[in-house]
Amino acid sequence: MAPLRDIHVPKSSYTEFIHSSMVKIIVGKEEKQQSFTVYENIITSRSAFFCAALNGKWVESQDKIVKLPDEDPESAALYLQLIMTNKLGIRDISKLEMMKMFIDVESKNLVIHGMLARCRDSHPGNKFYVPGSDIVRIIYAGTASKSDVARKLLIDMYAQYGSPDWFKDANSLEKYPPEFVMDVMMRLIETRDREVGEEEKVRFCDPEKYMEKKEEPLDVEVTGENTV
Repeated sequence: MAPLRDIHVPKSSYTEFIHSSMVKIIVGKEEKQQSFTVYENIITSRSAFFCAALNGKWVESQDKIVKLPDEDPESAALYLQLIMTNKLGIRDISKLEMMKMFIDVESKNLVIHGMLARCRDSHPGNKFYVPGSDIVRIIYAGTASKSDVARKLLIDMYAQYGSPDWFKDANSLEKYPPEFVMDVMMRLIETRDREVGEEEKVRFCDPEKYMEKKEEPLDVEVTGENTV
């Protein structure tokens, strides 16, 4: 039986979004530029970047317009859809690369949920989805160490379901960050002398194993696919 989801909220907050100001976000340059309009209280509650931009002394907080000329409109649309609906329009996170500096903990965890769900899908021939080298590069560029839950998920996916063909020569290896290749090798060595139970594997474990914990909000100052 599926667990019930409690939808109750304090009376003081259930109409919050209706009375929220609208914010215009302009992304990209020239002919590729796109504009998005979102509820201010939703985007500021999810993103430290937008919270600082819209609640400080910046001109954006007065005009309710945030300009991001160096970002990709398609990536911005995906991120805004993610925070407004908790849904990701594509199953590949590579399009979020250009928006990685804005992504909040809740959105990161939603992306992890998506990766886990895809890995757990049934494929012909008992094959499983494992993120390709492009996604590995994105996650490693945006995280600091293998203790990061997103890195941990990638390492476990490759250690448990990877194919030797992906690392068969120098050209193949060059597609991946050297640190990632080392991390996968170390994970294989660490688990070499013990059997990894099905309940520990990516396709069957508790998803919470790979979720990032949300920290208490801080004051933020903002400056200037493979299958096997």
